[in-house]
Amino acid sequence: MAIPKVDLAGAAVGQIRDAILSGAIAVGDELPSERELALRLGINRTTIREVLTHLELLGLIDRQHGKRCRVLDYRRNGSLELIPHLVRLGIRGIGRSIREATAISYEGTVALAAQRRSTEGLAELERAAAALEEAVRDGSDQDIIRADREFHHTVAALASSLALELIVSDFYRAFDASLDTGGEMKRSIVTLLRAIGARSKPLPHRRLTEAIRAGDEEQARVIGRAMVLGTRR
Repeated sequence: MAIPKVDLAGAAVGQIRDAILSGAIAVGDELPSERELALRLGINRTTIREVLTHLELLGLIDRQHGKRCRVLDYRRNGSLELIPHLVRLGIRGIGRSIREATAISYEGTVALAAQRRSTEGLAELERAAAALEEAVRDGSDQDIIRADREFHHTVAALASSLALELIVSDFYRAFDASLDTGGEMKRSIVTLLRAIGARSKPLPHRRLTEAIRAGDEEQARVIGRAMVLGTRR
C-alpha cells in the first residue's frame, strides 16, 4: 500500500523499523532491492536511499555496496533512539528494563558527581535543589516537574561526563514519548513530592545534594537508585 505523501521518508522508516522491531522482518533477512521498495512503498529511489541511511544509523540494517541490505539484531547494533518505539510496540519487559538501566546509570552518575564535585557545580546543585523546594511549596505541577528535571540534569552535569548527561536526556525523551504519554507518572511524582513537603521532611533531592556535597559516593548511590525505582531508603 502506498504511503501518503506526508513526510515520505519518515513514514517509510517507521514502517520498516516497526516491522524489524516486532520481528515481522527477522534478523538476517534481506530487504527488497531499492527498486522493489520504491514500488512497494510508492516513493522514489532517492527517498528510499534516505530511508535506508536512517535505518543504518539506527543500527537496524547492514548496507554494502552492490548487495541487498541485511537486517541486524537491534539488541546488539541498535541505538537508544529505538527505546520509545519498543515501548510503543509493547515489547515485553521494556518498561522494566528502562527503569533498571536508568537506575544503574543514575547510580553511577550521582557517584561521579560526589567524586568530581566542584565549588561551582555544588553552587548550581544547591540552586537547583532550592528551586525544587520552592516549587513544591508554592508552585504549580508544571513548576515542580520542570524543577525536578533541572535538578537531575544539574547532577548529571556535575559528574562531568557528556555521555551520562545524554543518557539522562534520553531517558526523559523516552519517558515523555512512550512511558508517560498521559502524564500519570509525572502527576504521581508531583503528588509524592508535595506529600513529603507537607510532612516537613527533606526531599530526596535535598538528601542527595548533601551526600554529593559530602563526597559520600555510597550514600549518593543509595539515594539515587531509590529515587529512580521509587523505593524507600
